[in-house]
Amino acid sequence: MSPKTTPKLSPTRIYRKGERAYFGGSLHDAVLHWPNIADYHIVGGHTLSIDPKITDEGILKLFTEAEATGILLLQQGFFLLHASSVLINGQAYVFCGTPGAGKSTTAAAFVKAGHAPLADDMTVIGFDQNQQPFVVPQGRSIKIWQNTATKLDFDQSKLSPCFEGHDKFYYHFEGQYPSEPVPLGGIYLLHRSNRFGQTQPLPLGQVPFELAKHFPLPHQLLKGEYLQKHFIECINIAKNAPIIRQRRPEGFEHLRNWVESKR
Repeated sequence: MSPKTTPKLSPTRIYRKGERAYFGGSLHDAVLHWPNIADYHIVGGHTLSIDPKITDEGILKLFTEAEATGILLLQQGFFLLHASSVLINGQAYVFCGTPGAGKSTTAAAFVKAGHAPLADDMTVIGFDQNQQPFVVPQGRSIKIWQNTATKLDFDQSKLSPCFEGHDKFYYHFEGQYPSEPVPLGGIYLLHRSNRFGQTQPLPLGQVPFELAKHFPLPHQLLKGEYLQKHFIECINIAKNAPIIRQRRPEGFEHLRNWVESKR
């Protein structure tokens, strides 16, 4: 159901399946408009209503579980990153990166090595009563490209079609899975640039600006009181877990070796 009065909408930087998202309203009473998919109204961290424009349940599920649910989680007070994350030795490790940096492929390599996936595309971070950051598990499934699945030797019979593209598939992790939030162990900012070293800790002063680049929701939300809250939470995360610029190993064999070194 759409809100009674539609607020003024403005274009976002978010695209999915060739569609550009439009945002209106405020953090606590938000409208997300996908012109040919659906309109979402997200209120107070407890209500997410949808006015669909298509009947394909798979595509609607894809759009609903992305930015619309993200806004709901943001309203509930969580810190969000456009990132994949996995469970390694009882801690959550997060992989951010610009498109093509390899965050999904890196996460898939860890999953193939037996590590549970905690988030496929959007990592949800919360804070306990002592302000220690933790990652909320988002489910056992990850999306992987056919080439990645082949090069990492995934069992092809366990892949199911994904609605994001003809060559992308879901993989369902069947190993032991956490039922509770997982302490944050670290964040890797993956890149392929020669400007930085192979592994380089991110200076504290750069943390809020770098993590803001990986905010997964409409940029219109990063303003006012929430921008201040986001800044404080970035610093808190950095004080409790290392944030590292990491040049992603080139080639699948080097990637496997790097994954093995993290066991």
